Amino acid sequence: MTSGTQMIKNTLWSVYDWLFSTMWIIESTRNDDKVDIYRKMIWPEISGNVLELGPGFAASLKFLAHETTNDGSFYVDPNVIKSYTALEPNPFMYGRLQGNAEANGFNVSYDRLSYPSDKVHNTVSPKPNM
Repeated sequence: MTSGTQMIKNTLWSVYDWLFSTMWIIESTRNDDKVDIYRKMIWPEISGNVLELGPGFAASLKFLAHETTNDGSFYVDPNVIKSYTALEPNPFMYGRLQGNAEANGFNVSYDRLSYPSDKVHNTVSPKPNM
């Protein structure tokens, strides 16, 4: 059974996570242009199994090597990018993280079993080439 003190701590962390993700929406929009200069240099060269710690909304995914299909959609070549694992502890980030992943050619799955404290991490893998 959870003590009253632990319940208060959990509630405060949840409020903090929500507040942080809300502020991140504003700040990441302002800072992406500055950071994208460096992402463009690094991310296109990445291959294999990718692990990103604290990806926020996974804005870097747009810089991985993409191919375009006949219908204009993107896919990531599974021979280049085997998987992309995002360890994001803030559950309020998951919606936009998933949206960015799917928009950039990835399938998303969530793993609660192998992460401590019942936190979730996202594993996104390339969609099959269409």
